[in-house]
Amino acid sequence: MPLTKQIQQPMVVFNVGWMKHYQGLSNKEDVITGKAKFIDEKKWGYEIYNFLPFEGKVYGFVQPSGHGKDYLERQIRIENIDSKVQATSEYIDDVLVVWVAPYPQGGTYLVGWYEHARIYRHYQETSSIKRHYENQILGYFATANEIDAVCLHEADRITDELKLQRANSAKEDNKGGLGHSFVWFARIDESRPYNLKFREKILAFISKYKQKNQHYIEKQFLHEISQSSPNEREKRLKKASKQAKRIQVVTTQFQRNPDVVAEVLMRAKGYCELCKKVAPFMRASNGEPYLEVHHKIPLADGGDDSVENAIALCPNCHRYSHYSL
Repeated sequence: MPLTKQIQQPMVVFNVGWMKHYQGLSNKEDVITGKAKFIDEKKWGYEIYNFLPFEGKVYGFVQPSGHGKDYLERQIRIENIDSKVQATSEYIDDVLVVWVAPYPQGGTYLVGWYEHARIYRHYQETSSIKRHYENQILGYFATANEIDAVCLHEADRITDELKLQRANSAKEDNKGGLGHSFVWFARIDESRPYNLKFREKILAFISKYKQKNQHYIEKQFLHEISQSSPNEREKRLKKASKQAKRIQVVTTQFQRNPDVVAEVLMRAKGYCELCKKVAPFMRASNGEPYLEVHHKIPLADGGDDSVENAIALCPNCHRYSHYSL
């Protein structure tokens, strides 16, 4: 059966250290663990900011294969991602980056992905103040639009569906899989049947995630609106029906801990914890100040449902936290 264009799309797998959020180590609840010597010795790694948005972009680091102590002088052989790329090219665009990591209790699992990413051959410097740690500037090899980046909640990663096969554990009739390198090209090869199965499995999971995850759908919707000009919207509105279409949507919702909500509201004492103003009105149901409990790191992005990760906000500040620049 002929392979689809989607299955054959440029794809690369980056094996990095394990974290909950990949948004830095300032949050004491997040640490990094992994098999890289650098992480083992330093207790941090250049990938700690792989899913930290900055001006609409994310920037990801992986330690390329190679010899020598200076990891940053190594390069990613991007011609192995797509044979059309020349060995002299500095970058390749429109790549699906699959981020995986070794779970501390065993096994290597999918942790997230970048779609439509640019992968550089050489390490890229950055001046972003958000990407400093231990008096060092942390650069990157991959970048993508924030809208195209997904970091899975830690609990959602640990499933058989998202576990990777290691090449050294492959059976004779299912050869392939992630080797010792931190960069795996998962090339389609008849001698490595697992590689094709892996591609099919990952693409199917991403498709299912997009269909079911309301948070992702909302981000895409807002992004599409921002890309339209007033003239384009005017043309569409003239042709559009005034009756909204009915569709069935399957969503994934989080069952929030009511004790966290209660504790955060009690801590706020009727005042918004961002603007410090008194709650705008009283709830009709119980006469208590109306505030909304917001997760600083969203649950959909792997944030904890904890008192430390939650804040009580007035409706205006809650909208501000979600949609402001």
